[in-house]
Amino acid sequence: MTNVFIVDTNIILNDSNAVFCLPNSEVIIPQTVVSELDKKRDFADNKTAAYNARVFCRKIRKLIKQTKSSTLKVGSSSITLLPHNKEEIEEAISKLGLQPGKADSSIVATAWLVNREKDKNVTLLTNDTNMFLTATALGINVEDFEVNKEFQDVYAGVKTIQLPDTEIIDKIYN
Repeated sequence: MTNVFIVDTNIILNDSNAVFCLPNSEVIIPQTVVSELDKKRDFADNKTAAYNARVFCRKIRKLIKQTKSSTLKVGSSSITLLPHNKEEIEEAISKLGLQPGKADSSIVATAWLVNREKDKNVTLLTNDTNMFLTATALGINVEDFEVNKEFQDVYAGVKTIQLPDTEIIDKIYN
């Protein structure tokens, strides 16, 4: 059975490669997520998130140019950019009692709608606690997505060492 993953914006902001690391899956990126990434491209408060938004969008653009489609085949998986059906999303938000006008509500509603129409295992991937709780309460399968820790653990801080001979520093500067 193919797993279907709906990806929240924060997953991509934390790891621009996240959607490419889900083998044998159908990955769905709602239009709301693309809009949110566009807003975060120049996010001064978090340069890593801004960088990840830009890198991800460039990768997707390159794939779209190659395939000339909004459904992209990547290895054993597919990535689909899901257009935003405003009326259907607003109706679902209202039916589910979600807050209108919020990106999170739109993403949860999208996951709920896809879950209803797919005969597959649909999972919302998010690290947002409130979205996790909301989706769980609505009966949507939801999981956290772990960012690749391998690269995050490389930098462990600053280490100060005392050199017995200060001439070494002078030689380095020279």
